[in-house]
Amino acid sequence: MASPRRVEEGMLRQGPDFNRIYTDGRAFCGRTTLGSGSASVTVSTGVINSNSMFRLASIVGSTALGANSGGGVVVNSIVSGVSFALARPTGTAVAWSDIVSWEIVRTGMK
Repeated sequence: MASPRRVEEGMLRQGPDFNRIYTDGRAFCGRTTLGSGSASVTVSTGVINSNSMFRLASIVGSTALGANSGGGVVVNSIVSGVSFALARPTGTAVAWSDIVSWEIVRTGMK
């Protein structure tokens, strides 16, 4: 007979395991730099799906450029189970870097 599931493994637990750091392609959060002269950057992670939701925050890598980083950063494309791309909304490269903190929000149980 199968043992009952613990509460933290069931319906009440929707988020990632914050006590574990993944280095094998299962990262659910991180920091990435969208570099100067680049319009986009690709982040590899196997936990991404086409219906994934994101939390993004970006800061300009250089204070000499002021508070406006050119419109922020958006998720440009997703390859389920492989990667996602972060890009500037205008699709053009700029002369400064943005540091982007990202988190993939779990949208369903598996």
